[in-house]
Amino acid sequence: MKHTLKLSVQPAEGAILRIIGLVERRGFNLVRIDADRSGADEQLYMELDVVSPSRSIDVLKRQLEKLYDVINVLLLNTNSDQFEIKESKAC
Repeated sequence: MKHTLKLSVQPAEGAILRIIGLVERRGFNLVRIDADRSGADEQLYMELDVVSPSRSIDVLKRQLEKLYDVINVLLLNTNSDQFEIKESKAC
């Protein structure tokens, strides 16, 4: 099953390596990494595509949120049934 995670990360030495190491230690295969530092807030925005046939993506999401340099983690989509999670705005 393929999952896409979007992360907001505080740019610090070794932050990307800590994220990649956590993903691999939790048994997920990293398929794609996209990183961009845009805007005036000096944050690093990352998108990760990960694959695992038997692991829960929720566990990985919670573990990533606990990393010191990670500000926010958002699960964008799950490729099993083309299920997408999108942000909704209250009226």
